[in-house]
Amino acid sequence: MWEVGVFSVRRRKRLFFTGVLAGMAGLALVGRLAWIQLAMGPQLAAAALAQVSRSVPLEAVPRGGILDDNLVPLTGEYRADRLVVFPDLVAHPVADAAVLAPLLKVDPEVLARDLAGAPHVLTYPVDRSVRQAVGGLNDPGLKVDRVTYRDGPDALAVHLTGYLGPPENQAEAAGVAPGGDLVGLSGLERYYNQDLEDGTARRYAREFIDADGRPLGVVDTRDADPGRRNVVLTIDSGVQATVERIMDKDVPKGAVVVLDAATGDVLAMASRPTFQPDRVGDYLGSPAAGNVFVNRALALYPPGSVFKIAVAAAALNEGVATPHTLFFDRGARATPVPDWYKPGFGLIDFNHAFAESVNPFFAKLGLELGAGRLIGYAERFGLADQSPAGYRVPADARQNWSLVAAPDNLVNSSIGQGPVLVSPLQVAAMTEAVVNKGVYVQPRLVKAVVRDDGRVVETPARVPASRVIGLPADRELLAMMRLVTTSGTGRDADVPGWGSAGKTGTAQTGTEGTPDDAWFAGFAPWPNARYVAVVLVQGGTDGGVDAGSVFRLLMESLLNGKEGAKLLTQ
Repeated sequence: MWEVGVFSVRRRKRLFFTGVLAGMAGLALVGRLAWIQLAMGPQLAAAALAQVSRSVPLEAVPRGGILDDNLVPLTGEYRADRLVVFPDLVAHPVADAAVLAPLLKVDPEVLARDLAGAPHVLTYPVDRSVRQAVGGLNDPGLKVDRVTYRDGPDALAVHLTGYLGPPENQAEAAGVAPGGDLVGLSGLERYYNQDLEDGTARRYAREFIDADGRPLGVVDTRDADPGRRNVVLTIDSGVQATVERIMDKDVPKGAVVVLDAATGDVLAMASRPTFQPDRVGDYLGSPAAGNVFVNRALALYPPGSVFKIAVAAAALNEGVATPHTLFFDRGARATPVPDWYKPGFGLIDFNHAFAESVNPFFAKLGLELGAGRLIGYAERFGLADQSPAGYRVPADARQNWSLVAAPDNLVNSSIGQGPVLVSPLQVAAMTEAVVNKGVYVQPRLVKAVVRDDGRVVETPARVPASRVIGLPADRELLAMMRLVTTSGTGRDADVPGWGSAGKTGTAQTGTEGTPDDAWFAGFAPWPNARYVAVVLVQGGTDGGVDAGSVFRLLMESLLNGKEGAKLLTQ
């Protein structure tokens, strides 16, 4: 009886362990099948499709998109008719070439050679006459189809998005055949190249074959590419297009940045002179090439008097001065620096000294603040960080705030000259901090990296917001900025019907006689800001006139359009 019980227990143990092993094997099998079906499914399906078809991608550069806030491609993506060739199906290559060559404006012998080889797309433009001729030939190996091109003439923010080229030689960027291996060589194309690279097109023309390799015909297919990654920006293509239209008319050299006043998101960023990303080779080697590719919105320049926003903020917040602090301006005879207005303004208070940009008053404030405090406020306003959230800009060693403390530099620094160098984006972020009740937020450029299937792959981190000045000082500074546009140096920047506020700047860039940089940094409407914008016009004469008038035109276009109508109904 005891032996039977022992045997029964042992049998149950063996059955239990056998069941466990069988269960584990079953789970492993299910896991393997799930891996094959879910993870490797698209790859295996593509391999199976390749065994029964020959394909031509109908996308010149299979690559993830750089999209605006509304998922609109910024690269100027467009479609155009092209001739797709499946040479093994072409019945009469010589005769076909003789018919099509005059319409395509190419030599018949060259075209005949183009109709040989592996299946491919011809790059010649196709018009109605070519489509009709191909239809008349009724040749199964020739097909007119729509091909998607990445970079087009309507591309926006090209200095920001960047351009593509072969990895081994940037100078060959313009002559690469569609479908070649291209990588990002500048801008976001380069920074996010690993995410954007993708070898799978969304559309193909496919020639199906039977088991013996005999052709069965050509059809178009749409291939899902759920793993493709796209970079989604905060840029609003409507705002960006408005900025670029105005710059093309009024800013031959310079930059404009527009931020959302409530969030610090970058709505537009443009630089001039500009280039076409699909014609990079046309610019390379030219004397102006270095200037054309510079993104001036992220580059460093002397800010001139727009830096007085930071000086005024520090003085008010530290109690060095109040809006009613008086100063006697002696104009050209003032010390330690003369005023731009040679007769001088005489007895003037801080409010109006800011509005009229009185240099000797700000030199006095800088000396009273001292280099340490001035440097600290500049850094807290983000003027030591050139990068927006989502896009790391290489640090420029020329932006060295410790130089403000060097002998004889503090006075010039207090009026935005000497060693002080900032980017238009940094000035925009500083201005947005004043609008944002004295709280600095890092400007955000990249919202997320998103797959085609909607899954968010990455959300770039943002530097935590931090208070720079208290509310009393901030309110006082806002009132000063309003005086600039109502009665000061920035009257050309006031926006009719909406109001605005800001600060002008005219920065010396070299020896006497060298053209100045004209700046305006401000916001509109007043007092409830919707947009913060910074305008830099290089080769200007006066910040209020040159940059201020561009600011006004920009705000009028934005606020009197759809956005303005929406604000009026709120």
